Amino acid sequence: MTGFIYAIESGGRIKLGYSKKPNVRLNKIASDTPFPCILLGYWPGTVADELDVHAKFHECRTRGEWFMVTEPLLAFIAANVIPVPASTKLSESSNIFKRWRAVSGFKQKAAAKACGVDRLTWWRWENDASKVAVELLSTVEAVTGIPRRVLRPDIFTPSSMQDQTP
Repeated sequence: MTGFIYAIESGGRIKLGYSKKPNVRLNKIASDTPFPCILLGYWPGTVADELDVHAKFHECRTRGEWFMVTEPLLAFIAANVIPVPASTKLSESSNIFKRWRAVSGFKQKAAAKACGVDRLTWWRWENDASKVAVELLSTVEAVTGIPRRVLRPDIFTPSSMQDQTP
């Protein structure tokens, strides 16, 4: 049966699976995981295709359908995905901090306090007015589950993160 192979990032790992409705699957996974989920994309495929992808990346499998983030895996996903329509995004917002708060239920003030910053700093992050300072990355990653390579892609690459666990 034809559907889609999807790639969802959560907690520094990527889930590769099969679904006829990737947007519905994203919402289900997001409700089951403690970290924000990002739909990296999907492409047409079958269950057999899904198993082939799992076999291709078996060396970076962590558990079940979850895989470590590696450059070859990200390149494979980028080479195969079709553009993700806006309707398949978990939230209307493209800002990772706004999406995290929507999923976690944190108010802005509580999120800022949990990360050890003032509310204005959090607001700046949510409005793309400033980036997370390097010295805060560990704390923000621990509180939100958002990988540091997503928080600061300008300084972290997949290869620099391969040997670290979330």
